[in-house]
Amino acid sequence: MVVNIIAFVIGIIIFFISKDSSNERKNERKQHVRYSIGITTDVHHNPRSSSKIIDFQYSFKDTTYTSYGTIGWLDNTVNTKGGKYYVEFSYINPKNCKMLFDRPVPMDIISSPDTGWVTIP
Repeated sequence: MVVNIIAFVIGIIIFFISKDSSNERKNERKQHVRYSIGITTDVHHNPRSSSKIIDFQYSFKDTTYTSYGTIGWLDNTVNTKGGKYYVEFSYINPKNCKMLFDRPVPMDIISSPDTGWVTIP
């Protein structure tokens, strides 16, 4: 019984620490925001949840970054291999990024500036 209570309390503490970290990353990304074009490269299932993990890559200042995002398992609207979507990232820490799966890049936009856009075109 005591072990269960301790495990529960530790789980709650970990939850709040990870939530704070996520908010810090989001705030830092919003303060130093840039946008680029990301290209989806692969999809796989997250065994711990009912979501799809979508791998993607994008470029900033001659460097290619890779990351991933998640979508619902039943969401079939995202092109998971070769799809072009806007990526929001921090120009201070480009690894802090988020692919905007609800914002596909129009066909007439071929590439993004090397330093990214300040706003989505």
